[in-house]
Amino acid sequence: QEATPTHAPQPLKRGKTPTAEVTFSMFKEGKNIMEIAKARGLVTGTIEGHLCQYVEKGELDVLQVMDQQKLQDIMQAYHQGATSVSQLKLALGHVFTYGEIRLVLAQARGIERSKPSV
Repeated sequence: QEATPTHAPQPLKRGKTPTAEVTFSMFKEGKNIMEIAKARGLVTGTIEGHLCQYVEKGELDVLQVMDQQKLQDIMQAYHQGATSVSQLKLALGHVFTYGEIRLVLAQARGIERSKPSV
């Protein structure tokens, strides 16, 4: 006897815009991370995660999301050997959010990916 699944797999919903695309669209319309999170009923970390996808692909400049000084501070710690989110958070302290660190790491990954292979 074969076991019958208790629930069938859900089919993909047609015509539904992926949630990260909705976030990116709202950001391009001029809404900030807090405004998007409130309007969508999500936490800011989720919105930052959505935007990371676009930063990594090079479709969003991280400087549209954070100021130059924060970017420089995070990159300095990164180049000093703190390469994971948790290592960077530990090195940088409470001044920086996990989301900000993830955004900078997304940019670093995007830059690495775009470099030609030698």
